[in-house]
Amino acid sequence: MKIENYKPINKGTLKAVFTLVTNEGLKIRGMKVIDGMNGLFVGSPSEKREVNGEAKYFDTVFIPNGKDGDPNVQDKLQDLVNQNSDPVGDDDLPY
Repeated sequence: MKIENYKPINKGTLKAVFTLVTNEGLKIRGMKVIDGMNGLFVGSPSEKREVNGEAKYFDTVFIPNGKDGDPNVQDKLQDLVNQNSDPVGDDDLPY
C-alpha cells in the first residue's frame, strides 16, 4: 500500500484526506484522517444520505479488520499516514 495526494485539512475533526493505492493498483480516493475521542484514526470514504429526515454518513468502502481481514490494517494505514504527513499545528494554517 502507498499514499498519494496527501492533503492536510484542519477542519473540525477532519485533519487530512488522501488517496490509498493498494499493491494491486486499486486507488481509493477520499480516505480521511479523523481526530476522534481516542486520538487520530484513518476513516474510509463516505457519502451523506437522508434517513427519516436526518442526515447520516455511510462508508462507501469497507476495509476489513480483525476477524474479517488483516487484524493490523488500521495500524498499517496509520503508519503510512505518519510517514506521509508533516504535523500541522494551528500556527501553520493560512488563516
